[in-house]
Amino acid sequence: MNRRFAGNFRLLGVFFLVGSAASAGTVQYLVSVDSSGIGSGTPGIIEIQFNQANSTTSLSALASVTVLSVSGYTGDSTADQVSPGVTGNLANPPLLIPNDASGTNYADQGVGVFGSGFSFTVTFTGAAIGGSATDGSGFYLFLLDRSLNPLVGPLGSGEIANVIVNGDGSTTGTGSTFTGGSATVSLYTPTPEPSTLFTGFGLTLFGAAFPIWRRNRRQSV
Repeated sequence: MNRRFAGNFRLLGVFFLVGSAASAGTVQYLVSVDSSGIGSGTPGIIEIQFNQANSTTSLSALASVTVLSVSGYTGDSTADQVSPGVTGNLANPPLLIPNDASGTNYADQGVGVFGSGFSFTVTFTGAAIGGSATDGSGFYLFLLDRSLNPLVGPLGSGEIANVIVNGDGSTTGTGSTFTGGSATVSLYTPTPEPSTLFTGFGLTLFGAAFPIWRRNRRQSV
């Protein structure tokens, strides 16, 4: 299906601005999603994107996603898809998404049944973190239907959460509230205790202007 081009980064509706940082080379965020009101009979896709605002004036960076917990989800691998340059997935973390491998850098995780929620950490590394450039990059989390339209998404391009890497190398995380739940984004400091790592995602389930590219691809059924 031909996915629409999502334009400038804008905030629509109620949101939580819950974390910002400037660091030299590495910064980590915790993303937590309450999806308890979406409806367990709704199939869809969890999509993560990490894109440069401009390939010639943005610096490179890598987003490394590790799932911490998931509740009530079931997966559907027929809807799984990644763009060139992306490695791993939510079932076999870390999921690694460079911001410069393609015009659109994405990972899709098929969802047979939406559960009550999930959380993950995302670690950003590379020249863009703490570096200075004309343009930055954007990391986006979507909950989509099988036609790649947002099920919910009060933020500017239909996402429920994002982390913006600004041109000065700082980062800003934004969550939201939406019909059926909410998403929060906060700076993350690991604790000494090991986190509960969900390893069966694929079996049992589970500013500035930053464009999000909508791509041509098949429609899942």
